[in-house]
Amino acid sequence: MKKITLLLVMLMSFCIMLFGTESKPKKIIVFGSSVASGWISSLNEQYDMQNGWAFRLERFLENKGFQVINKSVPGDNTDSALKRFDKAVIKENPDILIISLSLSNEGLGSKPDKEVIDNFMNNLNKMIEKAEANQIKVIIGSCYANNEFSKEDFEVIKKTNIQLQSLNKPVINLLGNFSDLNGHFPENHSFDGLHPDNFGHEEMFLGIVPGLFNQLLNHKTTLNKFIPSDFEKIVKSKPFYFVPESIMHSFCLHLKTKKLKHLKFDLSHTKGELEITIEPKNLMIISKDELGKKEITMTDLKSKTDFNSITYDYNYANRIFHIYLNDTIIAEFPIEAEPLMLSLSTDKSYMAKDLLLYRTSLLPYEIQLLNNNQLYHAGLEVYLKNISDKEQLALSNSSFTNDIIIANERKNKLAAEINQYNQKRSSMPVFKDKTAIDMTEEKLAGFVGSYLNDQVGEILIAFKEGKLLLNVMGNQAQIFPESENIFFMKHPAKITLEYSENKDQVKLSAFGQEFVGKKK
Repeated sequence: MKKITLLLVMLMSFCIMLFGTESKPKKIIVFGSSVASGWISSLNEQYDMQNGWAFRLERFLENKGFQVINKSVPGDNTDSALKRFDKAVIKENPDILIISLSLSNEGLGSKPDKEVIDNFMNNLNKMIEKAEANQIKVIIGSCYANNEFSKEDFEVIKKTNIQLQSLNKPVINLLGNFSDLNGHFPENHSFDGLHPDNFGHEEMFLGIVPGLFNQLLNHKTTLNKFIPSDFEKIVKSKPFYFVPESIMHSFCLHLKTKKLKHLKFDLSHTKGELEITIEPKNLMIISKDELGKKEITMTDLKSKTDFNSITYDYNYANRIFHIYLNDTIIAEFPIEAEPLMLSLSTDKSYMAKDLLLYRTSLLPYEIQLLNNNQLYHAGLEVYLKNISDKEQLALSNSSFTNDIIIANERKNKLAAEINQYNQKRSSMPVFKDKTAIDMTEEKLAGFVGSYLNDQVGEILIAFKEGKLLLNVMGNQAQIFPESENIFFMKHPAKITLEYSENKDQVKLSAFGQEFVGKKK
């Protein structure tokens, strides 16, 4: 008996050595710049950068057979990223690579637009070629918002995001969920105007399609063109339901219709219900929540063509729901809640095709592309040529169902997940940033000067475009007035600059050390 037991133990040990106790997790590398690195989020400690969208993705996937490694470096552009690509990516031998760079570090605004875009795209292509030569699947992160973008800068961002579609790689939409219509961050949700706050990183993360990674490893390919199809007749007996696979905030539902007939859209969310009915000349909206029931009716709804697109777009960060008829917003209203279930139905019938569901809000230019029959796939979770199709074409595990029992089971499960998630989030530590006091530009300009310190050299304070800028050892950043003589930097090192009463010297506090500089 002992010999048999010993033999079994030896065989088990051999199998463990040979095959392992469990399959090796698939490796994902996030390769980007400051936003991808988590700048400047807080999880366990203020500014620990562990609550960025990439770290949220790591925690989401850790029990799903994936290992996420963040190789992002603040300040990187495509030139510097390309130089470290072999060491940071190729030597790690990942299964999947997420490249997340943007144009803010590429010279946008200071170099010709075409030069910026061309260099960005050329370097991305070089990285993709290197990765694919080593059997690494590639995902691209779109360009994202920035409060310093001018109108012209934002046009360049939009052009670049459109060009990213042509790479035939999955694209994570980092813009739609966390941007206003001008390419800026939603109000009061930026760390320093250049980077998102914790909430912004959360919205960027929630725009990532959950099943993307498995589908990509299963060799499902990205579509960048609509597949030709005929309109399908949808009748009264066939409502269709969608429940998100995991928590989803923003979304966009888009479909093409033949003539304007009876179409009903229902949104069940964590605070109530929303019903939207579109008929040939009328639009009715019924909202039910804890505040009661509201009804909005619009008449004289007009379309110049027999072929139309209907788009329902919800941006959670901006708390706004839009309804588009083709390129025109026909209704908008505020809403603040997490979606639980979406459905399409009719009391009569309608003709439809090309149903698209995005795990992100879409900006008007992206919706215009769809209306011009250009398939925009950044953030796409469901693509059905016809609503009754069993196979959906986007890179995800999601689809619609016409089984209300299954839909309600998924909905209840999602509601419990959202409740648990919100409870966990409410128990997390809250870190408050310093608040700048009001100070006129004239007074700010009075703090300009050059101060010398034996250790760090020149401490230079300049005033440019209404901002007070601190430059030490070649590094420049904006500083903000904390009091009449103390300024602070929004920086993980908690850097402060204190002026003497007559401004003949300054005390720079950084990294736990103090450096006193005397005015030149």
